[in-house]
Order: sequence, then structure tokens, then C-alpha cells
Amino acid sequence: MPQIGSLSKAEAVVPTIRGPIALAIWNGKSYTIKITLPANMSGQVFLPIINGKTVVTRNGKVISTERVPNKPFLNAGKIQSGSYTITMAGK
Repeated sequence: MPQIGSLSKAEAVVPTIRGPIALAIWNGKSYTIKITLPANMSGQVFLPIINGKTVVTRNGKVISTERVPNKPFLNAGKIQSGSYTITMAGK
């Protein structure tokens, strides 16, 4: 889980044998992750816990999350190959 601290934006591309994993994170009034996974790859998405009640969306649809026991993260579920925009915003 990348932790970008006080940065407002971070981007990375990680080469793999299946193709690049692209990740961009924006940290402002909302917390947004855009991630692209190559073919035949899956991943698990974790988000930082922020103060107050939040709504999490994946590609515009509200999803449920679970707090990771004893960690300051929310589990936003598994993703498959493709591109996703995951946003966490205050209610």
C-alpha cells in the first residue's frame, strides 16, 4: 500500500513479466487511486482510513469495504485485469 504522506499526487509504473502495472494516487478533498493491471493479473486494493464517514466507489459504483484488523487500512476488495478508478470521499 503506497503511503504518499503529505504529497497531493503520486504516480508509478511497475514493469512485470505480464506487462506494466500503472498506479496514480491523488490525495486532496477525496482520495483517488487509478490503477491498471495487465492481462492475467489480479490484485487486492487497500485504502488508508480517514477521519469521518466515507463513501468508496469503484468506477463510479459504490462498493463496501472492511477494516483490516489491527491496521489503519480498509480492504476495498479484489480487482482483475483492467483499469479502475477508486475514490474515497467524505459523506
